[in-house]
Amino acid sequence: MYHDRSRVLTSVSTLRASIDLRSRILDLAALDLHVSTNKGEVDWEDGMGMQMQMQSFRGMGQSQLRVIEFVDSLGFDWSDSLTTTPVNLKYLGSLNLDACVRVDPTGCEVVDPSALLSLLTSACRSLYSQGRITTTAQAEKLNAETTYILESCAIENHRREVAFAVTIGYEAWRQLLDMTLTKCFHRLPHDGHQILLHA
Repeated sequence: MYHDRSRVLTSVSTLRASIDLRSRILDLAALDLHVSTNKGEVDWEDGMGMQMQMQSFRGMGQSQLRVIEFVDSLGFDWSDSLTTTPVNLKYLGSLNLDACVRVDPTGCEVVDPSALLSLLTSACRSLYSQGRITTTAQAEKLNAETTYILESCAIENHRREVAFAVTIGYEAWRQLLDMTLTKCFHRLPHDGHQILLHA
């Protein structure tokens, strides 16, 4: 749910992809400013070009800067449709789930499903070999604990993925803001400073 109370039904993968795309746009904007200013292509010493662009932009009744909308879109509340009911872990409470945490290709730390399944399989085999699971009730209890751990880790992965994507988005915005204020801000006319700050 966004600040304007609008709601969107989506998946974690789609949400993350959308945020990643906006982050890349912000990264490209920062890179473009960096390259342009280093090459001296951005020449606004007289301020006329940028001033005219800003005035025409405002006259059209549109947003001053589209990137502001990108940043605003990072502020949202979300809830996972995947839920689980807490289970008392009698058999699997001592498992070290941190050992299953891996860094995915994007740099986000998540619980690796393969490592988790391997850990659970090994733990279950050990319990059976020790003779601790001998009745149907005990087997059902172990199955309930296994399901709970799998679902909990899936929910935790969703939380981590969304939080990581938002963090990357804000980092991209910070880099663009730094580039704008440190390398381009002084090139604007004084009234352009005010327009940019209130955009």
